[in-house]
Parts: sequence; C-alpha cells; structure tokens
Amino acid sequence: MRRLAPLLIAATVGCLATVAVLRPWRAAAPKEAAAGTPERFSHDGVKAVYLGHFREAIGFFDALIKLKPRDPRAYYFRGLARRELRSLRDAVADLSKAVELDPTLAGARYMRLLSRRELGDYRGALEDADALLAADPDRFEVRLVRAAVLQEIGRRRDALDELDLAVAKRPDGYFALIRRASLRLDLSRAADALADCDAAIKIDPLLAPAHIERAFALSALERPEEAIDALRAAIERLPNRADLYLHRGEIQQGRYKLDEALADYTTAVGLAPANPEGWLMRGIAYRKIGVTRGRSDQFGLARLDFDKAVSLSPKDPQPYVARANNFGWMNEYDKALDDIKTLLSFNPRDGTSQDLLCDVYRLKGDFDKAMPACDKAIDLDPFSSGPFTTRCLLKSAMGDNRAALKDCDRIVDLNPTSIEGWFHRGSIRRKAGLIPEALSDLRHAEKMNPGDVRVKKALEDVVSGGRF
Repeated sequence: MRRLAPLLIAATVGCLATVAVLRPWRAAAPKEAAAGTPERFSHDGVKAVYLGHFREAIGFFDALIKLKPRDPRAYYFRGLARRELRSLRDAVADLSKAVELDPTLAGARYMRLLSRRELGDYRGALEDADALLAADPDRFEVRLVRAAVLQEIGRRRDALDELDLAVAKRPDGYFALIRRASLRLDLSRAADALADCDAAIKIDPLLAPAHIERAFALSALERPEEAIDALRAAIERLPNRADLYLHRGEIQQGRYKLDEALADYTTAVGLAPANPEGWLMRGIAYRKIGVTRGRSDQFGLARLDFDKAVSLSPKDPQPYVARANNFGWMNEYDKALDDIKTLLSFNPRDGTSQDLLCDVYRLKGDFDKAMPACDKAIDLDPFSSGPFTTRCLLKSAMGDNRAALKDCDRIVDLNPTSIEGWFHRGSIRRKAGLIPEALSDLRHAEKMNPGDVRVKKALEDVVSGGRF
C-alpha cells in the first residue's frame, strides 16, 4: 500500500517532463515546407508527436534520418515517440544518439534518465542525473528522479538527502513533500513525515496523496482516530480505491471495532474482487468476531473468504495460515494439518507453521507432539508473541501453570497492545489461585475490548469464585 504515492509521483513527473522537453522544439518546426524535404519530414514528425500519432511520427523521422543521419533532433523526437510506445530500449538508443550528436541536449538526457530508470539501468540513470545536475544544480525534477533511483537501489538515506535539497529549492513542491514523507516513514521518522504531509495539504488540500501518507504517519504514531479521519478525507477524494478501505479496516480492527472493519473489508472486496487481500482480511474479521463474541457461525463465513483468498493466490502462505487457524476453531483438525503441510512445503523453517502445528496438536490433546513444535516455533521466531501464546496455553493444559505464566509475561512484554496476553495471563492466574492479579489482568483486557465475551466470562468467574 505504501508504494502507491511514489508511483503516482513518478507518473506525474514523467508526464510533466515530457511536455517540458517537447516545448523547446515546437517553435523550430516550420509551418510550411516542400514535400519530401527534411524540413517537411521534421515538421510532420513533430506534429504527429504532439497529436499522439507516434507510429506515424516514427515513419517521418525514419525518413528524415535517411536524409540527415546526423540530425540530433530527428533521433530525439523518434526516441520520444518510441518511449511513448513503451519501446524503451529503442528509445534509449535514439536518445543516446541525440546526446552523442549534441551533448548540450539536456532534454534528451533527461528523457534517457527516465527511460533508463524504467528499464532498471540504475547506474546509467544516475550517470544521466549527475550530468544534468552538474550542468544545472537547480533542476528540481531531476533531483526527484535521482531520489527515486537511490531509493530503489536501497540507498534510502542518500535519497532523503536528495529530497531535502529538492524541498529546499521548492518548498511548495507538493509531490516532493509527499515523496519525502513516504521515505521518512520508511526510516521510522513518522513525526517528520507528518509535518511533510501537513505542509503538502496546505499547498493543495484537494489532492489525495497527502491525506493517504498522513494516515500512515498517524498510524505509526499510534493516533488511530486521527488516522481514520485522514483516510476518510482520502476516500472522499478517491472513493473507488480499495486499498484505502483495507487500510482503514486494519486500523478499525486494531481498535477492536470489528463491525466497522468488516464493513470496510466488504467494500474493498466489492471494489477489487480479484485482490486476495480483501478476502483474507474480511475472513480474519469474521474469525475474530467468532472468537471474541462467541459466534461460531462466523467461522463458516471466514472459511469461505479464506478459500477464495487461497484460490486467488495459491502460492501466498498468508491465506493458508489464516485458514488453518480457522479450521482449529471449527475443530476440523485434519484440514488444518493439510494447510500446515502446504505451508511447510513452502518453507520448512517457517516459525508460524510450527506454531500452528503446536496449536492443532494441543487442541487434539496430543501434547507430546505439540511441545516440540512450540519450542521449534520459538527458536525460529523468538520475538513474536504468537508461539509464546500457544506454549502458554499448552503448558496450562498440561497443568504447569507456573511455566505457563512465564510465557504469558513474555507475551505481554512483546505485545502489550494485544488483548491476548492480558486475557490468557488473567485466566491462568485465576487457575493458579492468584485472584487479585487475575482480576487486574482481566480488567485491563476488558478496557481494551469491552465487547470480548471471553473476558466477560472470565471476569464473572473470578468475581463469583474469588476471595478478596
């Protein structure tokens, strides 16, 4: 999702640049010339380019080059036409010939820069950018493209330095600010990214990209209400963008607003039915409703969505993970094991697959097989709370509450914003007779999600059976 704004910027810069470099030649085309002369071919070729008749333009410039093989303009405009037809290698060849014949042709070098970038010739693109900036350090659009190339080859801090120079030159450059905001987010500088978004919105509040990036920045700053407002503004401007509904749904789901999340995911599925992410996220929302509200009917709806996600993306492990988890809640353990087998065929050292394997064996009561899978999951992914949650439940089921509580403590440390650690630790503390501590954990969980029926039931059990 976060790569949409840079793509939009690149497209915008490319379109504007094409117009900018075409314009200097426009006055040079003669209005009248004799048929079959170089002047006639040049005039008709330039006219065809401006009218968008690119194949016709190539024919005129082919004829011109036969008559004047050292005319840089002929190669330049033929290169532009070939670029518009997405024949990028041929375009680069023509633009290179134009630069060879006239090294002062900055327009030809700039269009070659864009074409080389699209072809993945990043070294060549940087050479063109450096040459252009050496001749004119104030070329704002060149700095934007150079920053994009640097980011694409992993030199993100160098790219940020380039964008700083671009913004310093043009503080009112909307897309430079958006690009810098996106990059600052990648570098975990969310507050700075938010400042860029706010500056861009002041420049043009009607454009959507600043509101989109602003939502990501606010999410990173753990300001979900404001992030939702930013996405609302973005959706008002781009109501048919499924990814915006998916992003808002994820934020709502993180706030345990599952009905709102479900509505957004359903909209996303309607807008982009071929996108497996919408089906996957809606299935997860159905499953969470089933778990937290005691609605077993929701597991069947979740399964339908997971099946669809698997069919749309059969090589993606995420739908199999979600479906295997859902089969566990449906007590269909053999089907869960089939999905886990598929996951392990993708990656035998995947910690999530081992975690799922442990959970299924736990639910089946096969503790001897469950424990090795849990331990392996933790070895493979020691900083994820999931395997510790599964082992916590397994040890509790085996009657070792002291060891289970150690895992619960680890869950809370790793992911304090998740309800699962607090709920499971509260439940196990009650089993261990630690009533005040259990009450504290469960009340904390209740504040996080007042609608979670598991927490309500556990609190009722503590209050009715506890001694204070």
